[in-house]
Amino acid sequence: AAVALAAAARAQKELSVQPPGLLLIAPPAFSTSIADSASLAGVKVLVAYGDSDEVAPASGGEPMMKALSSCGAQVEPLLLYAGEHEVTVEVVDATKTFFGLTCF
Repeated sequence: AAVALAAAARAQKELSVQPPGLLLIAPPAFSTSIADSASLAGVKVLVAYGDSDEVAPASGGEPMMKALSSCGAQVEPLLLYAGEHEVTVEVVDATKTFFGLTCF
């Protein structure tokens, strides 16, 4: 998550390019100071967590979404999928739909 935020902020600052969207699958918790340093104004974000993930528990989803929103991101509703720390067919389908709507 921190790398995605840093890359988005750098693209905006140095290249004057705003990413159309960010996909964060099971992102670990991060410091709100990281979020405070990034401007994601208008960037659409999809956050997904597995309901049985012990590596990056789904309980981190709401704080993550609040931090992203505080950066100006347009956060999609949390995608909570049946599974652990994995990419399921449901996540692949949601990703295709998300990027289909944000990038094309």
